[in-house]
Amino acid sequence: MQLKPLFETYNIFYRTYQAVQREYGYDQEKIENACKQQLTNNAQIEKTHLFYALKTSNGSKEWYGYLCFSKGEALARAATLRQRYPKKWYTHELKPQNRVDIEMVTLDTILEEKTLLHLLVERMAWLIPFEMEEIEGVADNASLEMLWYFEHHHEAQFLLTDGIKVFVPQQTKLNLSSLFISSDFVAVINDAGQYGLIRDRRKKFLDDPDVVCHWACEYYYIHVEEKLAEVQREALPQSDDYRDYLCEIIELHTDRVIAANALCGSLDYEQRFLTVEADGLLCYVYVDQETNEIIKSKPYATIVTRGYGHNVVQDAATKLWGYTDKEGKETIACQYDDYAPFNFGYAVVSKEGKDMVIDEQGEVIIKPQYWKIVHDEDDYFFVKSDTGWALFKKAEAQSDFLDVEAVLDEAFVRKYLPRWMTGKDEIAHAVEETLAMDEEEKVAFVLKNLKREQKRALHTKRYSIPLQDYIALFDTFKSQKDLEEAGLWYHPVKVHKIPPQYKDIIEKQETYIIGWSYPSGASMFDMSVELPVIFGKKDGTELTLGIGLEDLELKGQR
Repeated sequence: MQLKPLFETYNIFYRTYQAVQREYGYDQEKIENACKQQLTNNAQIEKTHLFYALKTSNGSKEWYGYLCFSKGEALARAATLRQRYPKKWYTHELKPQNRVDIEMVTLDTILEEKTLLHLLVERMAWLIPFEMEEIEGVADNASLEMLWYFEHHHEAQFLLTDGIKVFVPQQTKLNLSSLFISSDFVAVINDAGQYGLIRDRRKKFLDDPDVVCHWACEYYYIHVEEKLAEVQREALPQSDDYRDYLCEIIELHTDRVIAANALCGSLDYEQRFLTVEADGLLCYVYVDQETNEIIKSKPYATIVTRGYGHNVVQDAATKLWGYTDKEGKETIACQYDDYAPFNFGYAVVSKEGKDMVIDEQGEVIIKPQYWKIVHDEDDYFFVKSDTGWALFKKAEAQSDFLDVEAVLDEAFVRKYLPRWMTGKDEIAHAVEETLAMDEEEKVAFVLKNLKREQKRALHTKRYSIPLQDYIALFDTFKSQKDLEEAGLWYHPVKVHKIPPQYKDIIEKQETYIIGWSYPSGASMFDMSVELPVIFGKKDGTELTLGIGLEDLELKGQR
């Protein structure tokens, strides 16, 4: 491939996009229309200039996903789209292989096709050009190899190498955030779609970086996570057996092979991965980042990696489910017929056809005496018995068991539709859709609205008891929604004691407002002992402070 014409083309499209983007900011539609006009009118660009479009199909549909400036870039990008051992919601399972075809399209075709134009402009947004003196310094017959680095969906950064040293465009050096963000090892792909590894010994691109080729581009796949890499040395067959989807896990600084039987796609940023044993069972492996100790779990039939402190595992002999911690140690023995990941510290499991709820220590919160349990949020659950559904807070019922189908009529739906919904046809459509929901959706609609009704019934106590006592009537406040349900969001409040360090900058008012303004948020406040209050500053801006409940007094009706 001749490098000089490619770089010159990059520069033309780079300058076009930058000029348009400066004029229209982040208005994508205007940017695309302006780019179309600029490219149409630019006499430097041949309208028959070829681009390479990637068309992906999965049997039921096909779509254009990327547009590339060269065939080499297209082959490199296509390599990133190959199916390995894909995961769906952290469960390792096989899916039909996507097919990726490369189609040549001319610029005039792109300018008339909205989808292709959109992809071209997205690609133009990520161009990093060579300076003119760099282009002039490239020999017409240069034997440099193009390397591609893909970080974001439509980003394609390029480098050049002679097989030993890596040459970096000046613009890339200036844009430190574009490459080598967190690791001194980066996987790259050459124009043939083969993976390699480059190393920046100084971590970042500086004026004279020491960037070298660590592994030549001769691998089918490389995925880097901190100190480890997942490596495939040859193409794998499409198969229904996960034992055919193996790769090596290699320690990057030593090139030591830690495992030769790892399940491809299982390596995560915490240096954990799965291995496939000779008998087809899975082990969970954890590499301690400080000691480099390799900790391996016992074998399981299935492992569901969740990423939130627990893995779900299935015993090979009994086929029952249990849980391990992030190091693979079994914390809750395999004893359940079915499982769910932990959420808000609870998991819904089942025994002998009955659902139950456990906490992270394996303690039973709701015994297995009901037909079905659905986790709502926090420690709330929808529970089904022989007589209907009820809302539970942990083991305590918050409502009677109801026949939801009998409760959910048109009048009930209309009562709880959003207040902003006022159009006659809009309301009728919403009622029709709600009554047509499946059972669990109907249960959630009924029981959640009844829960909100219970909370709203407490609003009359806002002004008759101390604020601390009123808040104690509700669950722990964690979000804007919680404040809204208690009738406190944007409620006027008198502040009896302002922190002294803020007195001189705050505009004194009779009342202030409960809530927060950017950049503050719910996570900044412990709303069991304080509430966020918005203050106006003397310079015209706003400030949100957490004020102790004892120093607040609600103002309003009594």
